[in-house]
Amino acid sequence: MDEKDIQKQLEEILSGMEDPACLASPEAMDKLKELGLTRHDKEIPTEEVIRSRIERAALLSEQVPPVPEGLPASISFLFQDVRECIIYGLYGAAITLSCNLIEFALKQATFIKEAGGYRKTEPEKWDEFEDMEFGPAINRAKTAGLVTSKMSKALHEFRTDVRNPYGHYNIKKITDGTVAEDVKLIDLITGEINTRNIDAGDNPLIQGHAKRVVDAHQVEYVFKFAYVVVVELFSRINSIDESEAED
Repeated sequence: MDEKDIQKQLEEILSGMEDPACLASPEAMDKLKELGLTRHDKEIPTEEVIRSRIERAALLSEQVPPVPEGLPASISFLFQDVRECIIYGLYGAAITLSCNLIEFALKQATFIKEAGGYRKTEPEKWDEFEDMEFGPAINRAKTAGLVTSKMSKALHEFRTDVRNPYGHYNIKKITDGTVAEDVKLIDLITGEINTRNIDAGDNPLIQGHAKRVVDAHQVEYVFKFAYVVVVELFSRINSIDESEAED
């Protein structure tokens, strides 16, 4: 089959897809270039795509919960970074930053609680928390009375299931169990097309694309979890300062 026929095959496949994506191994991509075929990717968004993203961002900015009141400035800034990532569709970044937000909030809240309130904190003691891992930070917060046994269990599960895979970019673990259905495979020599389902966890070629799908489904749960944890932690911290002010 000549290059014009293969070009036509590719165009027919992609034209029938609602959100087309063409993935190829480096070797296959080199073959496409040899044949003089156009790359079917989305590296440079068109003006129409950019416009639609701006419109979507404007809509989402009204739907994503605002930064809660009563948070330390450092927590508020990080919280706002998460919000902006969601609004602009950077879901993978939003999930990773949400994990950072939970871990940082745990450390900050424990640091303040152990000191007896904001006004009693000693900056030089923060270094111990700065180098603390997520697991010990959860346990320290529990010991300080900031999280219940139920919340501690949920946080450790979150650490294992979400934070660690995203923090270390364990893409196989993140995409494991995600199946791309009815994938059309084209042979660049014969032009033959086959259709089959592919498990992303076992196929590095599609894991990057699959991760974006997983991110989009996961981001709402992760952000809500982070929101609940942060609000609960600092409602307890703020009650300490309120009681201190009354005294």
